[in-house]
Amino acid sequence: MGLYFARVQLNGNPTAEQYQTLHKRMSDIGFETKIQTANGIWELPHATYAANNYLNANVASNAVKKVADSVVPNSHVLITSGAEFQGDGLKKLQ
Repeated sequence: MGLYFARVQLNGNPTAEQYQTLHKRMSDIGFETKIQTANGIWELPHATYAANNYLNANVASNAVKKVADSVVPNSHVLITSGAEFQGDGLKKLQ
């Protein structure tokens, strides 16, 4: 299992409430809006999530697409692995 990042764009003109629903459902499947590194815990950009409990990108993508489409049909999902990544300008939570 590796670290995966998901970027979700809800189709159309989604509301803040729909994105809150998305955040909750993504958390339910192990994707969080924050990431822990050796330097602290950081908030990810809007509608970007991280998880490390998926076998591969295909499995992660299927799970995320199902969740996104349950909030707003025909949403867009991008999954990438991130063993090495760099974030700049992120809000430090801890």
